[in-house]
Amino acid sequence: MTLVVLMGLGQRQGIAAALRDRGWAPTTPAAVVVGAATAAAWTWTGTLAGLGEVKLPTPVAGEPAPGMLVIGDVVTVAAEVEALRRGTGAGVTGGASAVDDAGAEAKSGRVR
Repeated sequence: MTLVVLMGLGQRQGIAAALRDRGWAPTTPAAVVVGAATAAAWTWTGTLAGLGEVKLPTPVAGEPAPGMLVIGDVVTVAAEVEALRRGTGAGVTGGASAVDDAGAEAKSGRVR
């Protein structure tokens, strides 16, 4: 099962806790997508256990970018697709990537 929450960035901690309380495994793949299809696009991937602690990027011009939460196995498909795109020259360009101690990854850049 996959759950997509539009405009849920501010409630991510409560959403993650509610899902865990209802039996979702803390190891369930999770992602945060902010400002998709913009020059300031940013993503984070990790697990439900870390979703509530994600530090969002600094708002551009004081306005937070719209975003969504994606929770479920479909999150792993994105990594597989990106690996394929890297081999063909497509994917995230001009950005940076950082991996935290829990293995979660945050990326910024432009999607082409």
